[in-house]
Amino acid sequence: MLDKDDILEALFDGLGVGDAEWRNRLSRAADEVLRRLADQTAGAVLASFWRHPQVIGDSGTPTGWLSSLSGEIVEVYCVCPPEIAAERFGARKRHDGHLDRDKRSDDVLTNFVELAARGPLGLGSLVRVDTGHTIDFDGILRQLESRF
Repeated sequence: MLDKDDILEALFDGLGVGDAEWRNRLSRAADEVLRRLADQTAGAVLASFWRHPQVIGDSGTPTGWLSSLSGEIVEVYCVCPPEIAAERFGARKRHDGHLDRDKRSDDVLTNFVELAARGPLGLGSLVRVDTGHTIDFDGILRQLESRF
């Protein structure tokens, strides 16, 4: 399990917390570390806030390099009503370096609405998970096992 936030938070701990530009620089560095680690493994779950191919800008982890990985790629696409996703985002506690305290709840909701409209990334086979309700983890595992 390789989680970009774990990498980013280690960078915050080692290099400090700063402004939005600093957070963006560390986030891009964490993207590169995630990519190098993924290249070195024979298989892993890669967790990140991925930049959708239709999005312009530098928010989120780029996805272009994922297709160069060896083995099967399975995208686990979480479907959740934007209102629930925004509420959960506001309630979670993350490292101060993420600067979540600077995000307005209206902007967070707008971002989730836009993300939901874009849909899956379109990488590999797809497992769709409805996270707006109770999750059937055994069912998800069966779907994932069937892909490998």
